[in-house]
Amino acid sequence: KQTAARAQQAAGQAQGAADAAAGLAAKKAAELAAGPVAALPRTSQALGSSTCASTDACGSATTGTAADHTVQVGAECAGADCLTRTRGRAVYDGNTATADTTCTAAGAAGLCAASTQVGANEATAQVAAECAGSKGSTCEHSIAAESKQTSRTAGNKAVAKAECGSEGGAGAGWCQTTAVAETTDTQAMAAGGCQGSASSGCRFSYEAQSKDKAGKAAKASASAEGKGTTGAGQVATSAMAVAGNGQAQAQAQAACTGTAGVTCEHEFAASVKTEASAPGAKAKASAAGTGRGGTGGGGVVVAAGASAAPGQATAQASCAGTAGTQCRHAYSARAAASASAPGA
Repeated sequence: KQTAARAQQAAGQAQGAADAAAGLAAKKAAELAAGPVAALPRTSQALGSSTCASTDACGSATTGTAADHTVQVGAECAGADCLTRTRGRAVYDGNTATADTTCTAAGAAGLCAASTQVGANEATAQVAAECAGSKGSTCEHSIAAESKQTSRTAGNKAVAKAECGSEGGAGAGWCQTTAVAETTDTQAMAAGGCQGSASSGCRFSYEAQSKDKAGKAAKASASAEGKGTTGAGQVATSAMAVAGNGQAQAQAQAACTGTAGVTCEHEFAASVKTEASAPGAKAKASAAGTGRGGTGGGGVVVAAGASAAPGQATAQASCAGTAGTQCRHAYSARAAASASAPGA
């Protein structure tokens, strides 16, 4: 009886050692199989692995799907110390998304299931991950997404940024970021946004700026910016200044919009001045306007002209803007003539 008991004890120890070795081998194999995912430009890639190595019954399975600029993988396993791992990375210019899950089952009847989804295109990045396991199992998941865009043309600049991310144990998380920046010779536009599950750490900002001038006679500038956590918004600015032949004109516009909770600011300014002179005549004119606000928009247009010829002068100035704009303008003209004759 003692011999039989010892044999049974030795067999149990051997079984435990074999299970431990199999679990370690499974973990190492899964780590190798789900190695770093390459970040190739303008691609979305994901890798899932499921390893089961036990002297008892066990099973493993993986799935994967791909669509335009987005991929998803899943992995599940059943058995002592079985292991799943999913990883994903998407890159498209300034948009990136990464996700990672790991699950190690506990006990002979242990179960693990996990999935990862990543995607990125010219304007957005999106990510999702989920990890679940039976009682005693160890689950981990993490997600991160970021969008950055910048554009500059002449005196116009636009910048947009958004990011999100979280990590945890068993459970799920997702988020999506958006950033757009566009400029032309006279305008700038930026937009940003972020949305996601609770505790996804969303935040975003967007800003635009436009400047223009025509020598010392005319100049215009406009700027707008917004920021928030969850939501979206957009800003737009424009500025133009022209001058010549005693005439000068400048205009500036700025606007900022956003969903509830977004903080917005915008401001604009334009000014002109010109003068002319001739024998016995002088004229000068100037105008300026400024405005600022939060959510919403506004603009101003200013103009001035001056001309002079011997014995005559003219001047005019104007300023017009949206409600709340501070305008001022001034103009003056002066002319004189004289004549004399011998003996007079």
